[in-house]
Amino acid sequence: MPKNRFYDSRLSYLSFVQNTDEKKIISKQIYPYISKLPKKNITRFLDAGIGDGTITANIIKKFHDVYPNSLLLITGKEISFEDVFNSLIKMPERFVEHPKLAVTLTNMKFSELGDLKPNIKNTPVINKNIILKGRNAFEFEKQLEKLDSFINKNWGFDIDESGRTAYVRPCLINIYREDCKELIEKYIPKVGQKNEYDFILASQAYRSRSSTKGKIANVIKPLSSSLKRDGVMVITHSAGNDSIDAIFKKASISKDFFPDDAKAIISNLENLDGLAMEKFQFSKPKKYSYGFRKIPSEVVSQMSSSSLDSKIANIFYIAQLSSDEIEKIHLNELKIKKLKKIILNQDKIFFNNEIFSIKKL
Repeated sequence: MPKNRFYDSRLSYLSFVQNTDEKKIISKQIYPYISKLPKKNITRFLDAGIGDGTITANIIKKFHDVYPNSLLLITGKEISFEDVFNSLIKMPERFVEHPKLAVTLTNMKFSELGDLKPNIKNTPVINKNIILKGRNAFEFEKQLEKLDSFINKNWGFDIDESGRTAYVRPCLINIYREDCKELIEKYIPKVGQKNEYDFILASQAYRSRSSTKGKIANVIKPLSSSLKRDGVMVITHSAGNDSIDAIFKKASISKDFFPDDAKAIISNLENLDGLAMEKFQFSKPKKYSYGFRKIPSEVVSQMSSSSLDSKIANIFYIAQLSSDEIEKIHLNELKIKKLKKIILNQDKIFFNNEIFSIKKL
């Protein structure tokens, strides 16, 4: 795939988050897993791609609903400094509601999350602890704003020739309340220390168009190795066989946007060294759908043109088209006109995701 990809564009991502209800629907799919977690004094979560922090914040809410007095240590991986900022905005209220909470943010690789140690020897990890004083969200928010300069300085990333993003400097931020410091401090993740998790969420953690072997080698295998015994990893990704396939087929846009499914991934995992069936248990994959948010009827006429362009951009985003692929479509006036007409005539546009779990035995 070309290095310059629409999938990496911040504007396209923000438009997608704003115009679809995927985050809310994914959260609802995760809640039953949270409810089934065994009660422990300390529970360790890993969100292997926090995005704008919506799902992470929802997980904390649900955990508090189930286990209001348990200590929750949640680690969030994110390469994008913009998403780190967006996630931090959602955290002050969570620290008020659930005082026994520690949030760790890092930009390190999937393969490095097990011990929070860079693969390249002698690479220093830039560590920052924020110990929140006070008892209300306003006070916590003001203290979290102090992280702005640290993130702006250190949370940069590069894109290599294969199009993969990687940090410039590996970073680790730990956040917890001062009045819970004695309880939490000895348990927070530390550089070079083995970290195993009770629950791992890998939500859209790889590109749908990546090879099955690549998804397993780069994401699933290293994450599953960080599970505790009886720990559960939940994986959810785009599945296709939905409005994208139907719309593109009618518009004569041919491409294998979703080359494999969860069943194919599980089949490969079952035959992979180090992930034998006797060590891991795989659930049956399940499909679920999400769609565009509804626009109030009184503003539809004012926004019809921009709304249509936005929908096209969001469909391109979900299909993970590159900038070159999108430009090629837009240069074909007949094709783009046909695409708009098809979308306007769709009664309902929906997108399919799949979800399945891996349990360490």
